[in-house]
Amino acid sequence: MARTPFPSFALLPLLVAALLQSLPTVGAPLLIKRRGAQLRTELVRTVTKPSFRWRLAPSPDSFPRLLFEGIDLVTLHQAHIYQAVMEVPRGGGEPDGPRIEYKDIPGEVIRGEEFTRRTSEITGPLANTSFIVNGVTMVTDDAGVATDTSQSLLALFEDLAASTVTVAARNDKAGLILLTVSRHVLKRYNKDMGPPGSLPKTDLLASMGLDFEPKRSSEREGVTMAVTVPDKLKPGQSFNLTLTVTNRGRNETSSFLGRTVSGRPWLHGKLFYIGSVPSGTSLAFTRHFTVPEDANGGVAFGGMTYWDLLGTLKDKGTVLKLPIDGPPRSPAKPKPGPAP
Repeated sequence: MARTPFPSFALLPLLVAALLQSLPTVGAPLLIKRRGAQLRTELVRTVTKPSFRWRLAPSPDSFPRLLFEGIDLVTLHQAHIYQAVMEVPRGGGEPDGPRIEYKDIPGEVIRGEEFTRRTSEITGPLANTSFIVNGVTMVTDDAGVATDTSQSLLALFEDLAASTVTVAARNDKAGLILLTVSRHVLKRYNKDMGPPGSLPKTDLLASMGLDFEPKRSSEREGVTMAVTVPDKLKPGQSFNLTLTVTNRGRNETSSFLGRTVSGRPWLHGKLFYIGSVPSGTSLAFTRHFTVPEDANGGVAFGGMTYWDLLGTLKDKGTVLKLPIDGPPRSPAKPKPGPAP
């Protein structure tokens, strides 16, 4: 069967009709979407970073306690959700042109720009966790409390001119946090208000229950001091010295301190904090020492001197004698004389 040829000029009307259909109708309004009313705020994602906080904790003895608590640093990534609306011209032939009104687009919303909000959540005590505090490794107990058995915090305040220090605590997973610790031995407070209630959390002496708020005077006549020393020591051994102050006088002591003095660097310059001792009572303070591995045998001599609110307690020092096992220091060899 023969195929009738389709004339090419017949395609022109079809192409023109298709082109006209694809063009927007003249005068038809364009659909413009806008943000309408805010409907809600959506959480896009949450980023949690472990951290911690720490402070001084109450101590029943001469060894500072530190409380460590876990904190989650939470970053919330959020976005506002708006009702989608469209602009619709309102007719009326106003001179300034048609006014616009907005109509909701059912079921359609617009998400706004993402923003962040940061917060923190306390997760509780960090039990059985290792921290490096002032270069010393400390491990917390079940209650999140670590004991400074080496008294490394006390060692930061051997200079009486230092009243505050900044201490760093670091954990491999939770990072590094700084803490400002004070040590006030003569600080006066408002007589009506007294020391702030938060002082035991920030002041080393207050955390150990010591009273160093200056009084009007300080008892001296009825005060006696005694130092407990080990019977024998060995090179490399750690030990404690305990100063006990007994007050049989009529008034309390004020800002009472002891300090070791010795030609042996490992025994010299450690402060013993006593503070206020009421009449008829005793108070003791202990410091931790370590004999060097290369220490010579024999007796290590030293002394304990004392101060209070009024200054140095003259003629009331205590002599220290610490026997150390081991060979004594070798006598110096005489220098060879000139050759004959």
